[in-house]
Amino acid sequence: MDPIEVMRDHRKGNTVRKLVLLGILAALNPALAFAAGAEKAPDAGDVSAGRDLALSLCTPCHVVSRDQERPPILRPPAPSFRVIADKQGISAESLRTFLSTTHSTIDTPGNMPNPSLSEDQIRVLVSYILSLRSSR
Repeated sequence: MDPIEVMRDHRKGNTVRKLVLLGILAALNPALAFAAGAEKAPDAGDVSAGRDLALSLCTPCHVVSRDQERPPILRPPAPSFRVIADKQGISAESLRTFLSTTHSTIDTPGNMPNPSLSEDQIRVLVSYILSLRSSR
């Protein structure tokens, strides 16, 4: 049967409409997720590289991984990467901006050093931090 004829068949109309609607929603899902502020899953290679970089640069002040060898020496410690990842309003873009500019904020008034990070280092750190998000 021609799809147009199926759509005209009143007995199957509701079913067909539901299937068409589900198809449209499935096709739009990535666009809807992006519009709602959701971001794509971080690349596994970037996450691993970001974890390694964070362990080498950030552990004096942050808990970056549950299995890091030494606790932060900063007292009180800076927020853990998991807390940062779950903070409301945190996005890949906000993290990129934060890591590429002066790090003085209300939460860290002048306490955080301003590391000079390359774009690649920022990308992998952002991927790692976002990978730590709790499911929302």
